[in-house]
Amino acid sequence: MAKQKPNKSSNNPISQTPKKQVVSKPQAQQSSIFEGWLPIIGVLAVTFFAFLPTFQSDFVNWDDDVNILQNRNLNVFTFQNIINIFTTNIMGGYNPLPIVTFAIEKAIVGGTEGLSKFIHTDNLILHLLNVFLVYRLVGLMGFSRWSALVVALLFGIHPMRVESVAWATERKDVLFGAFYFASLIQYAKYLKSEHYGFSNRHFLLAFVLFVFALFSKVQAVSLPLSMLAMDYYFKRPLNFKLIFEKAHFFLGSLAMGLGTVILLKTEKTIDDTVLNYSIFEKIAVGFYTYLIYLGKCVYPWAMSPIYPFPKEISVGFYASSLFFIASLVGIWYAFRKGWTTLVFGWIFFFVNYIFVSQIVQAGQGYLADRFTYIPYFGFFVIMAVLTEGGLFKTKEENESEKMDKNVDWKVKVALAGYALLLFFTTYNQVKVWENGETLWTHAINFDDKIPTAWQNRALIYRDRKNYDKAIADLNMSLAVKPSAASYNSRGKTYFDMNKPVEGLADYNSALRLDSTLVEAWANRGAAYGQLGKLDSAMMDLSKALSLDSMHINALVNRGAALGVIGKKEEAIRDLTRVIELDSKHVNALVNRSLTYREIGQFDLALADCDRYLAIKKDNPNVWIDRALLKRQMNRCAEAIADFDEAIKLNSFNGAYYIERAQCYRILGNRAQMQADVQTARARGVQNIDPLLLQ
Repeated sequence: MAKQKPNKSSNNPISQTPKKQVVSKPQAQQSSIFEGWLPIIGVLAVTFFAFLPTFQSDFVNWDDDVNILQNRNLNVFTFQNIINIFTTNIMGGYNPLPIVTFAIEKAIVGGTEGLSKFIHTDNLILHLLNVFLVYRLVGLMGFSRWSALVVALLFGIHPMRVESVAWATERKDVLFGAFYFASLIQYAKYLKSEHYGFSNRHFLLAFVLFVFALFSKVQAVSLPLSMLAMDYYFKRPLNFKLIFEKAHFFLGSLAMGLGTVILLKTEKTIDDTVLNYSIFEKIAVGFYTYLIYLGKCVYPWAMSPIYPFPKEISVGFYASSLFFIASLVGIWYAFRKGWTTLVFGWIFFFVNYIFVSQIVQAGQGYLADRFTYIPYFGFFVIMAVLTEGGLFKTKEENESEKMDKNVDWKVKVALAGYALLLFFTTYNQVKVWENGETLWTHAINFDDKIPTAWQNRALIYRDRKNYDKAIADLNMSLAVKPSAASYNSRGKTYFDMNKPVEGLADYNSALRLDSTLVEAWANRGAAYGQLGKLDSAMMDLSKALSLDSMHINALVNRGAALGVIGKKEEAIRDLTRVIELDSKHVNALVNRSLTYREIGQFDLALADCDRYLAIKKDNPNVWIDRALLKRQMNRCAEAIADFDEAIKLNSFNGAYYIERAQCYRILGNRAQMQADVQTARARGVQNIDPLLLQ
């Protein structure tokens, strides 16, 4: 039976409560086998097991460090830090809501220990929520329950989901996805409700959710276009009124989009001078990414965290434009034939893909698996309806059939086999994200001409003190493409190897390539300090702080240098600033404690030792420092307890026994004093205070 066409007033967004006779409300037919919650619970369970290895994942040194581990606004959960999150950007990106969730999680955990597992668990929970929201959205749009389950399954276990779920930083994908699909669900309810207009509660709630999506990830700017795609599917007359109806959505997208572009330009995240592509080459890249994303929707034959921009645009990039033109012709033909589902699915993909097509280059690669998290929904709808044989039929024809009963058993078997292939591919791909070493080794195996992969794996080796491997990887990075970052990293590695002269040479090379690289100034200052060239050290550290007044390493090192040259008050000022930025910075605490002790402020020195040991208890030197302070303050009984802790951690240091013996002498415990003196001698101590020999 044909649906009644709307009168003109039914689409008037200004009207308060216009009567709606418009939207075709599909009567989805369900077969009893799909009734109830059990099928979608099964889909969620399959998705959960596909991502099971994510519980073993750690942070990776690709934005996780900057967004989470080094983010000063996450150190203490305060209202001021929340304001800071919403008023600052990270590496040119503005995604405040995901950062707020990290702050909440870190506050709950109480630090970084166990934080990775918490964040990865929440990422998976959000992904499972999105699987359910997708299922709900497809059902509300009038598709059969079979199609809803197939779309949910594909959305859940497709391997191109892995980057968005298994990478901690990509919380923004799964979070904005939740708000995005929740907003579309409200819009679907709006289209099926009794009236249109701003006063409709579903329409208002859709906008609120849209705002949350925008603050989660800028990619949400595509949502009003997705709404227009749904208008087409629901057979609303396509006219300017539909755009005016969503004016506030479009204005929100425009504001966030322009703000992000300005921010990216300011932070030089968009920098066309690096590749110097012509406008035709940029468009060719867009055509090529379109083709690759379509192919990888069927099966992702190779996945990498980075797909570097090609230095030259080959003929293949231009040839892909023919495929794009052919697909446009095909969609126009489908539109003329009334194949609504096919047209809707393609439009949904395209309006979400166009903003990540890299026609405007941003970031390090021309492709990214995570960019497909929302766009692939359109193709999954196409694939689901194809299994029912309804793709090349009109919407009315599909609605008149009980399609759940018409799915051939052979199709079901084929779908099960395909799902099994996707499941195991996803399961194995999640393991790639286990840690930084597995990630960058995978990237190097994918393409050994990616300098970032060599450089970042080197950082992993350096942190493990595997310096030979670190130097080898940095040499490869520099061989592929010399960069200030790689020279700086190699210089830092030499510094850690106690080779400050070699480090200086690399820092000089880094600063020749980029005189604004704060890390290089700070690191070169530290190298000068290690060589005893304190004047040069002070100059470089001050230069680093002129570029970034909150650079913690520069402040710590300058504080230490100031202390050495006798400027104690200035040293305390720098170290205090570090502790204000990071209340758990143990090096700043111990250095400030020593400086307070040197100027006779024993109470303040002792307080810093207390704070240090509340954070980290395995440093015997700090136990000794606190014990010496207590002894100096005539608190020998308490000092002995601290000496005991130091000796537990390092029982081979004879000096510890001598210092404890002094406490026993003051307390008049000669037996314990003599026992400690004997132990110290056995540990090789020669020069012993005569008072301890009486």
